[in-house]
Amino acid sequence: ATTCPAGSVCPTTAMTAPTTCTAGSFCPSTGLSAETPCPAGSFCASQGMSVATTCPAGNYCPIDGMTEATTCPIGSICPYDGMSASTACSAGSYCPSTGLTASTTCPAGSFCPADSTTAPTLCSPGWFCPSTGLSAAATCPAGSFCPSDGMSVPTTCSVTSFCPTTGMSAPSTCPAGYYCPSTGMSVATACAPGSYCPSTGLTGTTTCPVGNYCPSPAISAYVACPVGYYCPQTGLSSTTPCPVGSSSKVTGASACTICGNKTFAGLPGSANCTECPSESYSYSG
Repeated sequence: ATTCPAGSVCPTTAMTAPTTCTAGSFCPSTGLSAETPCPAGSFCASQGMSVATTCPAGNYCPIDGMTEATTCPIGSICPYDGMSASTACSAGSYCPSTGLTASTTCPAGSFCPADSTTAPTLCSPGWFCPSTGLSAAATCPAGSFCPSDGMSVPTTCSVTSFCPTTGMSAPSTCPAGYYCPSTGMSVATACAPGSYCPSTGLTGTTTCPVGNYCPSPAISAYVACPVGYYCPQTGLSSTTPCPVGSSSKVTGASACTICGNKTFAGLPGSANCTECPSESYSYSG
């Protein structure tokens, strides 16, 4: 008798010819009575094979008895020979085509969640992606803004504006009553008493003029001194009542008027001087 050659089987006695191993199986040695299915991680493409073919990198062979390798799908990699399963793209990278042996690192300005496939995701306005290989975007911090897609560095809020919250895509203009003197501000500065901020987008305050006062913070207009009071200098936050013997009958006065002859003002803060009774008299001042 002749021994069954490798690549063949002789399942019964009294055979006149060996049986060739079928595709999907292999017959690794002589004298075999049964063929062996190609194991997972390999394939047997043709009949009569005595050695299984290892699945090449970029492919995988998931089950026994395969006749051809399966190409690694989009979103996965097959980095080694002999793989029986593909590996999903890791977070921070993407796998845009089939048959890959390595993933592509997500570039700055974008992020790649786990299993990313065809392309990285651009960071949206209000967000930024500062480095490569990110799996999630970062929120723009207060004091800055991110106006467009794909930003890797936030834009610092400029003077005349402020960025009070995270995730802003545009700065806020400083409102009237406030000023923004420096870059990167997250809180606008209120105009101090004695000054005012008449318009939006200011980098500094305006001093209250003579004859007026600015009584509280964050005001956009000065207040005229009322009758009976005077505001003798700039930058005042309060008024001064006209002293006894003087008056002011107009608003916005910077000085009081001394009562004339035969008139008097007996109380501070008088709006007018009063004529003296007939039995009394007064000298000017």
